[in-house]
This record gives sequence, C-alpha cells and structure tokens, in this order.
Amino acid sequence: RWVFYAVGLFAALLLSWGAAMIALTRRGYVPKEGSRFGAIYRSLQGGITAFRSPRTWLLALLVAPLPWLWEAFVVSQVTHAFGVHITMTQAACVLVGWNLAMVVPSPGSVGTVEAGGATVLIVFGADQSKAMAFMFVYHFAQLLPGIIMGIAILVAEDERLFGKPVPAEPKLTLRDG
Repeated sequence: RWVFYAVGLFAALLLSWGAAMIALTRRGYVPKEGSRFGAIYRSLQGGITAFRSPRTWLLALLVAPLPWLWEAFVVSQVTHAFGVHITMTQAACVLVGWNLAMVVPSPGSVGTVEAGGATVLIVFGADQSKAMAFMFVYHFAQLLPGIIMGIAILVAEDERLFGKPVPAEPKLTLRDG
C-alpha cells in the first residue's frame, strides 16, 4: 500500500514541476543566460516541443509501457523459481520499489536495488531469505552483461583496471627501417 502512496507522490511532484514549466513557457519566461536553471529550462522546452505532435504522444503512450510490462512479466515468472509467487501487479510494484531505492547512490546500485525489491516482496508475503536470494540473483544477472562488456572494452583498448599501464611499443614506419 505504501508503494502506491510513494508512486502517487512522485507522480504529483513530477506533474506539478511539468505544469510549472509549461506555464512559464506559455507566459514567455526567458531565464538568465548562463544560469543553471536556464539550461534545465531550455532542455525542458526542447522536450515539450517534441511532444506537440499527437502522433508522438500516441507512440509514447503505446511504446513506453512495453519494457515495464516485459520486466514485470519476467519478474513474476522468475520469482517462482525461488518459491515466491506474485502476480503481474505485484511484480510491477517490485520494479517500482527497486527503482525508488536506486535514488540512494551506491556503485552499481548494489545493495539499494536488493533492499528496495526485497522489501516490496516481503510486504507481499515472501520469505525474507527467498526475497533477498531472488533480488541478488536478478540484479547480478542484470549487471553481468555490462561487467563483461566493460572488461572486453578494457582489453580491446589495451587498458588495465589494476596495476600500471603497459607502455605501448613504438611502431616502426618505412622511414625508420
């Protein structure tokens, strides 16, 4: 139940901010050049301009929920492997819980995602150890591809994560030979 209040509060704040920005834009407000608020305001104006077309609104409303629906479906199915049985709606709440928890900064969101998601699962009646196990495995499965690609890029660029960098050997050209 608290999740609904938190999401509602966040939505209300977001809508209020957006309404204020739209009102300022319609009244011809121009912020000071070089101000921090000016950069944010111009960025928002660009986004509002992009959404003047009804076609853009339609596409946004039809496409934006798809990744969330897919993720909620996957969470609702994968939790069964951990002995946690939740509905699609509850899985969507788990997604909201761990996304809200990511507001707390930590490298790779390690710990915050697990705490947020596990808390919501426990609220829905899951065993604490099963909820934490699911969250650790699920988060690791999301981090692993990025870690592998990061290592691959470091290797491809001849960089080192630990230790001193290996000096590059000078390349010989035809003039040197």
